Amino acid sequence: MISVTVNGKPLQGDYSSLRTMGELVEFVKVNIDPDVIITGLSLNGRELTEVEWRSALAGHTTGVLEVVTGAKEVFLNDRLEIASVYVDRIRDEFSKVQALFRQGITADSHTKLGGAVQDLKAFVDWYETLIQMLPNDRTELKDDFHEQVKRLTDVCEQILQQQLYRAWWALAETIERKLDPELERLKGCCLKVVNN
Repeated sequence: MISVTVNGKPLQGDYSSLRTMGELVEFVKVNIDPDVIITGLSLNGRELTEVEWRSALAGHTTGVLEVVTGAKEVFLNDRLEIASVYVDRIRDEFSKVQALFRQGITADSHTKLGGAVQDLKAFVDWYETLIQMLPNDRTELKDDFHEQVKRLTDVCEQILQQQLYRAWWALAETIERKLDPELERLKGCCLKVVNN
């Protein structure tokens, strides 16, 4: 049976009837101080794998699930501060895609475009989760982000249409002249949240 420690101390309570790692983590959430959140999880000193998240706890005859907690505000500030770095990486990905489409169409162009779009979507979903943790009195920051996402979505729809019509030069132009400035505005939204 897996044992659980929270900030180095054994977790109190009976969790022997739980079936999955997800259920165990939910049990931990309910049994920790409500003023903190989980900031780290590891199993036997390493990060949990996808398989371990879905596998039955009965399959783990031994092991220690180490849970680290921290103040929500500290966690949130740490994540918000690095958000603009992720936007820069995504901008760089799209810049490389734009260059590929200008040079001529290759299978690699479509693959890299798909990867950049997926990374942008993952970022937007992740950041949405973060800003939902902001206090209710900061709705203008949330509204700014949602408006920016709408503008990005509109540009991405243009890119999709250009891809469907095989308008490679127009696609490259849209990335350079429309998407990149919107990503710069997204970065500005992220920095505004940190500065406020």
